[in-house]
Amino acid sequence: IELPEDMQFLNALQHMDVNANRLSALPHGLGQCQALAYINAATNVIASLPESFSMLKGLTYCNMEDNQIVASPGKFNHCVNLVQLRLKKNDFRIMFPDIGFCVSLEILDLSNNKLTSLPAEIGLLSSLVELKLNYNELDTIPPEFGSCKNLNHLEMRHNLIRGGVPETFGLMSCLRHMDLSFNSIDHIPRSVVG
Repeated sequence: IELPEDMQFLNALQHMDVNANRLSALPHGLGQCQALAYINAATNVIASLPESFSMLKGLTYCNMEDNQIVASPGKFNHCVNLVQLRLKKNDFRIMFPDIGFCVSLEILDLSNNKLTSLPAEIGLLSSLVELKLNYNELDTIPPEFGSCKNLNHLEMRHNLIRGGVPETFGLMSCLRHMDLSFNSIDHIPRSVVG
């Protein structure tokens, strides 16, 4: 099941909720809907985001949880106003550097994917308050997290993390909740005391 391609002509469309259907794709021209600020397409069978997705400059909320989305580069190049991005329960193996363009992002949920690493550009998300990376295959914690000065809530339980927590964690002065359980972490630096 697919949405009609001529949805791109809905110039005034601001809110799109197609949650819990059997959609296999979003329209190729979705990026033409320049007024679109809210998308909820969770619990479908969508395999990828359309090429035009990065043109959604006004998008502030995007929920694509519980789909079959595989990451591809360039999908977030112009999503500078995106505040919440929920991609839990998909097939992401890699997150591409273009996530760094989402400078307004406050909530990012990438739990229950197959991520093995994160790009250094994750450190550019200076507005980030909540980051969830549970149930992935991450084997290290990126030191770039230290640049996320507003990060308050970090979850990375049930990954493959070995060794220690980076010294840069001490730079995250707003951190209030940190869940690193079910990993193989053997030390936490004294810098976190600060």
